[in-house]
Amino acid sequence: GRTFAFHVTMSTPTPSSLRAITHSAGAAAAGHSSGELDDSSTPAPPPRTSNVVNQLAALVRKRIHNMDYLRRVHTGSVFWMNSVLITHDDLRAFCRKNVNLMEKRTEHWFFLGISMAPLLAIDSSHEFVRGLAQLLEEYEYYFSNAAVQGMKRFMAWTSSGHVGPEEIRPTIHKTMGSVVYEFLRTRNIPIELDFLQVVVPLCELLTSVYQRFMEER
Repeated sequence: GRTFAFHVTMSTPTPSSLRAITHSAGAAAAGHSSGELDDSSTPAPPPRTSNVVNQLAALVRKRIHNMDYLRRVHTGSVFWMNSVLITHDDLRAFCRKNVNLMEKRTEHWFFLGISMAPLLAIDSSHEFVRGLAQLLEEYEYYFSNAAVQGMKRFMAWTSSGHVGPEEIRPTIHKTMGSVVYEFLRTRNIPIELDFLQVVVPLCELLTSVYQRFMEER
């Protein structure tokens, strides 16, 4: 049957996918600001920063294409892996058979979406990347198990911690012993979330987020 095709419901890129890009973007910015492109009296190899930027651009273009493909798969407009057309009824039937898993996943993605959308209004590219990296750190912490949360709390910065203006160093922050969230937004949801009404807009949002990496501001 079609059960193999429903792996698509697990295929939306996770925050770890975005984390790789924010890390690379931060490394490229750091390389530029640290003077690695300065001329010298001796021959130098090709700038590492330029290579990082080119690799990052190629990765972002691939992710944009993948997000558009996943969006179209979930709307039933293209075949998954050129083999199966998955309808809304198919997806909802799968969600009903895996209620606990899909309710949890849908809620996680909903919180990610409502937290990530405001970042697109940030004009500065540096602040956008910093905000995105910090959001992913907070998202990972919030939905981690107790052991991971305990380790991150132990390493968390207090409110007196300071990061230089050019640094992108996401970490958990705490004040008076309690974790505080700068970008993650969570809500009490009085109704059941619909998987399709969450995943399709999330794919569109992630496409916009990836496109920001291709802009110069």
